[in-house]
Amino acid sequence: MMQNEPFLQAIQPVSYHRLNDIYEKIDQADTTVRKIYTAPDSERTLNLQLSSTQAARILGISKSYFTELRKKTPGAPQGVVGGNNHPRFCLADLEGYRAILEAKGRIKYPAKRRKGEPLTTICVANLKGGVSKTTLSTNLATHLALHGYRTLLVDLDPQASATGVLDPSAESYIVGEDTIENAMLYSSDRIKGVIRPTAWSPMLDLVPSSTDLEILTTNMLAPGNDNQLAYWDRLKAAIDVVADDYDVVILDTPPNLQAVTQSAVWASDFMIMPAGASWMDLRAMRSFFRILHMRLQEIDSYVGEAKNFLGLRIMISNYKGPAIGGDKEPVATNIEFQIAAIMRKVFGHYMADSMLPNCSAFQAASAEMKTVHELLGSDKTNKRAQEAMFLIGREIMSLIHSQRYYAAHNS
Repeated sequence: MMQNEPFLQAIQPVSYHRLNDIYEKIDQADTTVRKIYTAPDSERTLNLQLSSTQAARILGISKSYFTELRKKTPGAPQGVVGGNNHPRFCLADLEGYRAILEAKGRIKYPAKRRKGEPLTTICVANLKGGVSKTTLSTNLATHLALHGYRTLLVDLDPQASATGVLDPSAESYIVGEDTIENAMLYSSDRIKGVIRPTAWSPMLDLVPSSTDLEILTTNMLAPGNDNQLAYWDRLKAAIDVVADDYDVVILDTPPNLQAVTQSAVWASDFMIMPAGASWMDLRAMRSFFRILHMRLQEIDSYVGEAKNFLGLRIMISNYKGPAIGGDKEPVATNIEFQIAAIMRKVFGHYMADSMLPNCSAFQAASAEMKTVHELLGSDKTNKRAQEAMFLIGREIMSLIHSQRYYAAHNS
């Protein structure tokens, strides 16, 4: 009688030997899905179609002046005229207009570093997963590329999600020696051999990740590896090798505080922490800063070098609540709004002014291995996500130029 009980059918013993079969099935599914989102030649392509209004806003000029430049400036990029007789512009077109504006003296704060100006390294970190670290890292990287900053994104997360967004074809064959592991275990100058162009190049390059990075911390701390630098210095040393080639480096970290993340923190000028407005997020943040303080204190006591950031910003992410502004009191009927308001009050200047909303456009873009800047159409959710990234990007660009000003006046 027991054999006929339906609940017994739920028991299907699986030996660990079968896990490789599951891996192969996942790989098969991944290959099938990849064909949906990648070009026939398996290379990531960029289908950027900016309107005159969008291009003008990115360039920081009025639409009327942009139109005047297009019509009256010899050699000005004309874009591609679509079916509605309106021109659309690509990344190269933006660079063409920047050159025109710079020649006219119309760019007050150039994206490209002048001689003597410092590289900006930004670490995106949190101990908690699911807070949109990679969403922020990839969309910020493409935002900066759009605005003329030569950007390098270093994917330090073994999940390789940032790699999947910027170079989905790479995931199928990238191994440890193709990642930052090569520079951090052996020699700093090996970073040159693992930097890959993306569809956004020459404005955005990538150091990809792979599952092999899962054991990078163990290998870094093991005796006898070739890199003689202290583990916390290795990523910074690698970045220094290619510093002249970029204006900004973004470090997308895994959800932990092991040696790889510590090295990212040590290498960074600014740390951005996306965090949800929830009690669980607050507890994870508390653990992150407590552990990080202890680790940096240990390094300071060991080598006598204190880590100083030029800035730290906690950015509310995945926010679904009503708008926050002014000195509004928390609304008891909306716990997310209430916690967000408490965070702003308690953390003060450590809080970012902008936030990353919970918006389906971010999920849609990630599902298609894109960033929100590539979403076409005038859908409200697309516009909301793109506007959020515009505000986030503006705040980050302000930090970049503050660093340059600080360096020029404190050298």
